[in-house]
Amino acid sequence: MSKYRIEEINVGDEIYYEDKYRSNRHLHWKVLKKIDESMLLIEGNEAGFNEQRLIDILDVRKLVLLPKK
Repeated sequence: MSKYRIEEINVGDEIYYEDKYRSNRHLHWKVLKKIDESMLLIEGNEAGFNEQRLIDILDVRKLVLLPKK
């Protein structure tokens, strides 16, 4: 069971996360869409870097909701 609930995350939120596959230091991701009960579509856009990813909240070790701008 995940220690994070997808209900706590909203489309448009900016997050920092680490999962069991990779660490994403210094990257802030924006939530674009909730796919289902555990999958999020996120986008990173920092210093010319632009990428979209699907992440499974069940694989997340660390998640921080960043303050709203």
